[in-house]
Amino acid sequence: MLACILAAAVSLFAAAGNAQPADESTASLEVANHMSEDIRGAIDSLVIIAGTSPASRDITGSYDKATPGLVGGMDAGRRATTISKDIGGVPVDIPIPILTWPASIIGGVTGKTLEEMQEFRDALTEDLASVSDHPLHSDGLASDVYFGVLKVPGRDTRLIAPTTPMPEETDAILYVNVDAVAIDVQGKDAILTTTASASLLRVNDNRALYETSVSYQDRDTLGNWTKNDNALWRSYANFARHYLGRAIADDVFGRIELVHELTPRATESVSPVKRNDWRGTTADTAPTLAWDLTLIDSEDNGPLLAGIDQSNTAYELEIYDERELVYAESGITGPQHRLYYDLEPCKGYRWSVRPVYRLGDETRFGEWMRQESAAVTNEDGEVIKGVFGRRASEAPAFIQDFAAFEIKCRRR
Repeated sequence: MLACILAAAVSLFAAAGNAQPADESTASLEVANHMSEDIRGAIDSLVIIAGTSPASRDITGSYDKATPGLVGGMDAGRRATTISKDIGGVPVDIPIPILTWPASIIGGVTGKTLEEMQEFRDALTEDLASVSDHPLHSDGLASDVYFGVLKVPGRDTRLIAPTTPMPEETDAILYVNVDAVAIDVQGKDAILTTTASASLLRVNDNRALYETSVSYQDRDTLGNWTKNDNALWRSYANFARHYLGRAIADDVFGRIELVHELTPRATESVSPVKRNDWRGTTADTAPTLAWDLTLIDSEDNGPLLAGIDQSNTAYELEIYDERELVYAESGITGPQHRLYYDLEPCKGYRWSVRPVYRLGDETRFGEWMRQESAAVTNEDGEVIKGVFGRRASEAPAFIQDFAAFEIKCRRR
């Protein structure tokens, strides 16, 4: 919650307009892991770069002068990384001529033969290495984050390469990176996890202001993953990028975290299944979908709630089939929407909405509507940001907890 923002993060911007290097008192401050409106409000000009942030490097520069921090600072990372595979028990490194690439694919073999696991892991490795515009490139992820940030007006945002001279007026740089793609096998299930991170650095003193890490995980049987020439893997990669890009953009600049309830409700064209409004059925190929939003008057919401005029709240709606986004609409002014065009009958769909708030002159987004699922924690008991699937062949992790409806087959 925004009410839990670290005080140290807020104090980082007390001297946001001061171009002097940080002194010893500010050097000891921790990097924020909750994004505050104070930090957001101090950034008018943002640059987004694919890759990890250079540590302890000067990142100042201009269009008229070479930027040694960006070039030199990234030099170590620009060396080709490798993806490691075990072929017949012998480790083999495949060079990947791209900076922004996962260092390794990690595989477990418990419960499956080494040969089956190896074939799947090799296929994924070759897919990652052979396609320059693969969904899990950091370059593609940075592009998604860029377009996500553009949805929040009020700042000059640019997407540049690590070696491009930086605009003089830049306030901060957001580094976006795909950190790892991991494969693990537990019993009958093969579990795929992609982790991405973002780091926000202030330009005038090269100070890290905010860091976040997000995971996208899905699981299924090894047989399902490898069926139809690994088709489920390709679906996973596309949804992973789709989720990670928007999650980072929202974390850094888009989201306002309010205690709320957002649930679907039945309409004249969509009837609940077994009195469950999260699952519906309809004979209408362009049904009306509806939902209820309640903002909770709680201590966690604090003064933010008072600054929101709920009569000005709009909504974004998205509908997916089992493979991709099939319908999207923004600027919806009320808690219901009739589709503008027909969907295919005899198919199931999953849908969600999110509120779009006006906070003064700023636009902020709420969470996408989804049923709550159990939180996933690390070894230290800390909640991991991300989406964690239960069965990829039934529904991609990203949409598994969305509301669902099925359009009945037309009679002949």
